[in-house]
Amino acid sequence: MIKKSLIVIWNEIWLLIFKTPIYHPRFWEDERDKRTYIKGYGFFRKLNTMLSGFNSDKYILYQFNTNDKKLYLNDIRRRILSERISKKHFYIVHNKIVFEKYFQGVIPTAPKLAFIQRGKFQALKDENQILSKEDLIFVLKSGKELFLKPYDGGSGRGILRVSYSKGTFLVNKEPKVESELMHQIEKLNGYLVEEKFMQKGLSHDIYPDTLNTLRVFTLIDPENGKAFIAAAVHRFGTAKSVYADNWSQGGLSVYVDPETGVMGKGIQYPFDGKLKFVGKHPDTNNQFEGLKIKEWDKVRDVVLKGAEYVSFMPMLGWDVIISDGDIYILEANYNPDVNLLQVHKPLLENPRLKYFYLHHKVI
Repeated sequence: MIKKSLIVIWNEIWLLIFKTPIYHPRFWEDERDKRTYIKGYGFFRKLNTMLSGFNSDKYILYQFNTNDKKLYLNDIRRRILSERISKKHFYIVHNKIVFEKYFQGVIPTAPKLAFIQRGKFQALKDENQILSKEDLIFVLKSGKELFLKPYDGGSGRGILRVSYSKGTFLVNKEPKVESELMHQIEKLNGYLVEEKFMQKGLSHDIYPDTLNTLRVFTLIDPENGKAFIAAAVHRFGTAKSVYADNWSQGGLSVYVDPETGVMGKGIQYPFDGKLKFVGKHPDTNNQFEGLKIKEWDKVRDVVLKGAEYVSFMPMLGWDVIISDGDIYILEANYNPDVNLLQVHKPLLENPRLKYFYLHHKVI
């Protein structure tokens, strides 16, 4: 714990001074940008925030100029200690193929079409199988839009949105000829093929250009062994996040009351150093604040059933699709980011959540 904490702190300090991480095996460019280029506060405030165990951007994100740091789960404890809570069996949810097979018949999951390993295809559905790159090209030419995603990825990284229009293939909106796309597919390793999910209903209507999902954070109560919803947000894509709803890519995080399913204020990551809570989508101007997610009871039943099915993983973050009254689980995360939750409300303010983290020796 001490060694890992020192590595994280040293990494953050080096990033603060030299604008680049000295060490972190999965330190992505967008994470670097968030902590390096966010504006609005000085060196010593950043340093003080980091010495308290938080990444430097949390000074603005959690409004430490007025809020008590003790009410927030810090980044060192989240990254190192809370990871241990469900890590022993992490592969069940981290590997999207294992996840779908493990929960088959238990909870509804979003379907996958195929798996690509070193350019070779393995079908994951019995009908309309994709067994080769030629099959994939045929599906695209038939008018369907596909998403190619790393089987163990997160935060919207590595996703390829592929479509065909007017004789041209588009990969993340970049035009490609067929031979270029074939070559790109041949180099893919560990990728899932998914058909674009045609979402319907409120989640789609607020912002129709992306698949918009709920992030529901569940814990297993140490005293009674029952699952409960600790926090929830609804994520919406934006023009900045392009084709995903991920908050780290510029999407919108909207507070959801865990008891009622009523949506509150929303916020984008404050790259400009200014927290701006809104009640309407910044691109469509569609209202979400005050609206109740009418399927919330269904959502609660599904995620709690899933959480209790794997109660040996006491902490999970579920990505939930709501479409036309139906519920689908896209994936689950064994050590979910809490920043998009805590930007609305500190976790440790809730006695039940604080006891959970005390029980698991995170705080």
